[in-house]
Amino acid sequence: MTRLTTYIGRQLLPWFALALGGAILIFLVTQLLRVAPVFAGAGAGLAETGRALLLLAVPVLGWALTPAFAVAVFAVAGRMSADGELTALDSAGVARTAALAGPALLAIPVASLSAWIWLAAAPASHTELRALIARLGGRALAGRLEPGRFYAPAPGLALFADAREGDVYRGVLIEDAREPGRVVRVAAEEARVGFDVRSESLVLAARRGTAFVSSGPGSRPSAMSFGTLEARVPVGDELAARLGFLPVEMAIPTARLLGPRSPGFTDTGWSYALWRRVAGPIGFGVLSIVSILLAFGGAWRRRGLAVAAAAALFLAYHLLGRAGESLMQAHGLLPAVAALGPAALVAGTAASLATLRAAIRYWRGARAR
Repeated sequence: MTRLTTYIGRQLLPWFALALGGAILIFLVTQLLRVAPVFAGAGAGLAETGRALLLLAVPVLGWALTPAFAVAVFAVAGRMSADGELTALDSAGVARTAALAGPALLAIPVASLSAWIWLAAAPASHTELRALIARLGGRALAGRLEPGRFYAPAPGLALFADAREGDVYRGVLIEDAREPGRVVRVAAEEARVGFDVRSESLVLAARRGTAFVSSGPGSRPSAMSFGTLEARVPVGDELAARLGFLPVEMAIPTARLLGPRSPGFTDTGWSYALWRRVAGPIGFGVLSIVSILLAFGGAWRRRGLAVAAAAALFLAYHLLGRAGESLMQAHGLLPAVAALGPAALVAGTAASLATLRAAIRYWRGARAR
């Protein structure tokens, strides 16, 4: 049995690595298409881009472990079945359960890795990634000011510059009409446009100019000369739109989710954020068991058919998860049920199919006797 376990384990590892790499690559490419404008607009270098990819790969790894393991198990079982190896084991009187030890031993460390990523590593990675993307997004917003063109970084705010020398703009005009009934116009010889990550604001630092303040229609504006003037423009809403693919609840530490709800969250959203993390490793455990039993308990004529079955199993689990989240938001389904329901449904369906199959075998055997 030890040889059989080792043999199957060696077959599983390359398939698991290949499937895992493919799943990570597909997800990373789709996400990079969404954030590419942020990187391009901010002039991100190789170091920042590489760091962002590594940070994004951490939560992606936690998500990819489940389909990768299922594909590896079905691929190996399908190949062994197509080559007649499983039939040979049956003919030799070796129970199919003996073939389960190899994938089961691989599932244990992978399940531990999945739990660590979902509960600890992924939230920490999301926190750093959101800060990095916010900083790049702020730089992209700050860099949109082009000489000779008006730029409106926020409603009621307009910027204009005649020329640019490095990070210094010459002949700058700033109009701020964000306050109802009050308009501030600033004409300055030069200005720098930066970004403050903590306050998520553009920082306008103007030098040597005049500010004109108008209190309302028909009022005479007052003028004030200045040597230096700093203005801050909040752009958090636009950054939030850029970070839509990185929900803020994914960056909250798991221990914090066990405590009182933070402002800005609903009770349902706060609870679901916790249960979704718990459902990640639980879902891997359920699907790994179901995959092992279905893959090595069946008779596959082709390996491709077995791999397709693995993809269908994970797709069904994924769609059930989406459906549970939608039902929670639209019809008040309990967060715990929405998060854990897909794994329970997959396990229940697999158990029902196994029971039905055993009953059919028993009935056929009884008829043969």
